Amino acid sequence: MHELTLCRQLCETLEAWAKSSSVVKIRQINLRIGCLTCVEPDALEFCFEAVAHSPLLQGAKLAIERAPAQAHCRNCGNNYTVTNWMDFCPQCESELRDLSETEELIIKSVQTDGP
Repeated sequence: MHELTLCRQLCETLEAWAKSSSVVKIRQINLRIGCLTCVEPDALEFCFEAVAHSPLLQGAKLAIERAPAQAHCRNCGNNYTVTNWMDFCPQCESELRDLSETEELIIKSVQTDGP
């Protein structure tokens, strides 16, 4: 379950950021996760609750936004949105495409107490 590893790294990143920013409590972490990342939001939330035990993170919530990937068809040049690996070009039905924004996992914002 790679969600556990992701949550541990997320906690380490947040702890370091909070220390350098004098933040005393994190209430919510707003994440943007690409829909082709193979990260399951429910599993990520479960793992976060399991590892976020520090006073800084205890009780914090994850707010997860799923982001579609963008594709460019190599056959007809059409640009389109992809929400799963089997989404082919809606214009020509080609599977030849270049994908972007497929594996993003971004901390969009953090709601905190403190400075």
